[in-house]
Amino acid sequence: MAISNVEALENLYKQRDQLIEQIKAGETTVLKITGAIEVLEQLTEPEESKEEPDKFADIPDEVWQQKIAEHGESLLQRIKEVK
Repeated sequence: MAISNVEALENLYKQRDQLIEQIKAGETTVLKITGAIEVLEQLTEPEESKEEPDKFADIPDEVWQQKIAEHGESLLQRIKEVK
């Protein structure tokens, strides 16, 4: 015995509603898992990667000494002006 169009429509509405609920539950699960992944990634990152690298660390001392010798007086003057 075949079902009527009304019964078929009611069944489709029910299936659609069930799928919508499953999708909502899946989206919530994805958000929770994504949050957990982000937290664990932050916890497993090495400490040194969190710190900004010293961009002046590779400059030899001789270069620093030369720059201080060349510009030291003007820098001291600027510092005094600011104070």
